[in-house]
Amino acid sequence: MNRPSPTIAEALEEARNRLRAAEIEEADLIGACVVSEVSGYPRLELPLHAGHTLTPDGAVHFRRHLERLLRHEPLQYVLGHTSFFGEDILTDSRALIPRPETEVLVEKVVEACSGLGPPIRILDVGTGSGCISIALARGIPTAEIVSVDISPPAIKLAEENVRRTRLEDRITLLESDLLDSISEGTLHDVMVANLPYITESELDSLPKRIAIHEPRIALDGGPSGLDLFRRLIPQAVSRLAGPGMVFLEIGASQAGAVEEILVENGYNDIRVHPDLSGRDRIVAARLTLP
Repeated sequence: MNRPSPTIAEALEEARNRLRAAEIEEADLIGACVVSEVSGYPRLELPLHAGHTLTPDGAVHFRRHLERLLRHEPLQYVLGHTSFFGEDILTDSRALIPRPETEVLVEKVVEACSGLGPPIRILDVGTGSGCISIALARGIPTAEIVSVDISPPAIKLAEENVRRTRLEDRITLLESDLLDSISEGTLHDVMVANLPYITESELDSLPKRIAIHEPRIALDGGPSGLDLFRRLIPQAVSRLAGPGMVFLEIGASQAGAVEEILVENGYNDIRVHPDLSGRDRIVAARLTLP
């Protein structure tokens, strides 16, 4: 026998109680996001529609979403999309979930490119869902972007996002281990990278929704978290025009170590920018070629 469709108030209560019992962080907020999604009402307006009954399809999706959340699957994967820099981005387990701190990375690149003449050639390394490339294409109308990722599933997801945002003519996607597929001497004005920077010891202590469900290849930065930085930074020297700019998202304790790698490879004008919580998050540098 089919269960009757709950009202919005009943769905909110069920989600809250079950998610709290499963010790899901931010249970009330996550439950409200799910009810908003299946009902079609904005989250902040749900109390105004408390007595409205979910449609039969809405009730089915509500319970399916809830079961996935109870297995600690991230909300963004359950809903299948998230907002990044004002753009609706498709999300699933093929790539890392776009995060608010990465919006700071986009902001710094857009600011730095404001004085450059067209075209502005950008390399996006470790593109994942393609969210950074899409945001940069929106924020820098003269940008021509090459986006690379080592993961074929991630590239497929990025292709879907680029198509639905109709940016195929400005974003080129390539499967590549860092810059291996970018010929030396193919020069770009800017390189932006959100590489895996979690240390091996930190991986096991991550929340279940990250450790179990997000792709490990997008998280694992090796014993120190710096393995890919040590490879990418010297690689970029032969792929950047002078004076080229580099923007790297980092772990909160890695600024000093990343700065050392940059200096060793001839980069200068190194600056560290905080995220919205005040933690070191972005390292920017220039490469002035002889």
